[in-house]
Amino acid sequence: MIIDANAYLGPWFVRQIRDSTPETLLSLMDRHGIDKAVVGSPAAVMYRNCQMGNEELVRIIESHRERLLPFAVINPSYVRWEKDLDWCIREMGIRGVRIHPQYHGYSLSDADRPAPGGGPRKSIDKGNPERYDLTM
Repeated sequence: MIIDANAYLGPWFVRQIRDSTPETLLSLMDRHGIDKAVVGSPAAVMYRNCQMGNEELVRIIESHRERLLPFAVINPSYVRWEKDLDWCIREMGIRGVRIHPQYHGYSLSDADRPAPGGGPRKSIDKGNPERYDLTM
């Protein structure tokens, strides 16, 4: 089985992303023999509260969940990140978490931030992988 671990669906604020709908991504995957893809929302990266982008992602992939595996974008420097993460696990059925320290204003080495060990790590404790996207 081949899994693309770096797919995004939806708009990116600085440029248009080709094949950024579920249907066009699935077509591209089929052409290249890719069975499944880990997907995230590029729009969620740019929101201080990423939840709106996560909710949009779930809505657009709903009928393709067997092949498109949602990873929530979580901003552990946002005050409600824990509630968002709990909702993503419980309601969204996320398969993992993506964090973007360069866009959310913290470093992985910041001692005073909740990430990563005390932040989205909660997702790992519930059996979901964590992914660090350091550039986009």
